[in-house]
Amino acid sequence: MVLDIPDPSSSASGNVSKYFDIIYEQIAFTVTAVLFQEQVLANFVETECDALGSLKDSCISKGESFSSFALQALEVSSIAPAMKSLYEAIKASDMAYITIHNLPLEIQLPPYLDNLLHSEVENEVDITRNSDNDDIETWDHDMGFGWKLPPLVPWKSLLLLDGHNGLDPSMNLRGSQVNPEDRTLVEGLIRFLETASVTLSLADMASLLDWDLQSQVLPTVRWLVQHRRAKVVDIVHVGLKTVFTLPAKFECPILELTAEFERQFNHPSVPSLPVILANISSSISKQSDNHFFASVVQDKDLIPMYHDIVLWMLKRDMLITLHLRIRIVATRKVKLHVLIERQNALARKAGARERFRKRVTLELRDSTDDEDIDLSPSGTTWLQLSPKAAHRHSRRQSIESGQEKMARPVVESNEAGDAEKRATDEDETDELDDHDSGWDTTEDHLRPSMISDPGRATPLQRRWLAAMSDGKDPHIAKRFQLYVHASRIAIQRAEVDLE
Repeated sequence: MVLDIPDPSSSASGNVSKYFDIIYEQIAFTVTAVLFQEQVLANFVETECDALGSLKDSCISKGESFSSFALQALEVSSIAPAMKSLYEAIKASDMAYITIHNLPLEIQLPPYLDNLLHSEVENEVDITRNSDNDDIETWDHDMGFGWKLPPLVPWKSLLLLDGHNGLDPSMNLRGSQVNPEDRTLVEGLIRFLETASVTLSLADMASLLDWDLQSQVLPTVRWLVQHRRAKVVDIVHVGLKTVFTLPAKFECPILELTAEFERQFNHPSVPSLPVILANISSSISKQSDNHFFASVVQDKDLIPMYHDIVLWMLKRDMLITLHLRIRIVATRKVKLHVLIERQNALARKAGARERFRKRVTLELRDSTDDEDIDLSPSGTTWLQLSPKAAHRHSRRQSIESGQEKMARPVVESNEAGDAEKRATDEDETDELDDHDSGWDTTEDHLRPSMISDPGRATPLQRRWLAAMSDGKDPHIAKRFQLYVHASRIAIQRAEVDLE
């Protein structure tokens, strides 16, 4: 491979080494490994070089041009078509479908790899990372650089692509050419492709297919995206009540896009592409009815056609979905409610503990001598222990004494069982004093504060979140809990549909 050295004056020239590393890993190493294998097995490379060398000598002797030699080389050598396809794919940042000695290969460079060499404002985002959070870097290692991939999370959706980058609808996946051992995988892929829709989340697809999200759905999505047969997008509302905006620039000139749009959507009820773009752009300033249906469609009978239009635009990166951003604030009222509940629980616990100690004291006085209740064999004052600790201490002493029975039992068997039940019942209230309860943190105040990451809320914050649902309609409370769980990664990414 022959590569031109990037402009050394680029402020991002420090990424040149990484740039070449990716080219080596993704293309040079793969192709060289296949060529080396075929040379060892069948002397393939030497045979191809001899054929190209003979053709070169023939063209030189005849005075033919290099372009003539290149055209003839495509006919006499299988390496030449592979080199041509690979060269064109690299220039176009596309997939290279090549064949080397009857071995089909799909090779590509990351679509945004060239951004490593530029320092324009729009490329200042670190494209070497998949997301802002390491916990959701669920893409393959090879897709970690130059892909600009959104987070692969359950509430995202999948858009299947078409054309040479997509799945060939005429491909007979159920045909006899499929190996029996691969038939199960193929059938599963067909079911997934038939189910996938931008109106369904990845979690919805997993539920409909009865697949595991992590081990089945996400690997399939990764494979489709890596082979440029699909892209991860936001869910599109079934009734097109999704709010869109436009990107800063389009990948193709607007005149070219308009001409293509008119060829594909020539229905009299569909306006031109510039009119649709203008309506989308102006809808953002509206306080209500700013979604796609209200601003563009306005007719329920046209929803199926406009679904195709939205898909067409999404495939060309012409739409950006605007998300609902949820900020959860624990108000003074909520915090005061939680604080009062805790104080009431503490009062109930203190009363229960006092009643327990009084009962045990009376039972001990009725059943034992004073010297028997003064100290336990370990020297621990029995009545100084909490019910929970006394219960544990009693069990430990029983284990140490084996099957030996006490000479004078503290209480009768039925009373001992009642005392143990009471002590056990109070184990739950003792949790209020545990350090992990959250009350020993700096959050213990009554000032309103935002819960920035509800998916990872502290124990005290979880009490505030639970208190927000008290007295609410069960349906509303359930949906609120769903939103809270959807923010496990970050609340800013909780894209929810209120329709």
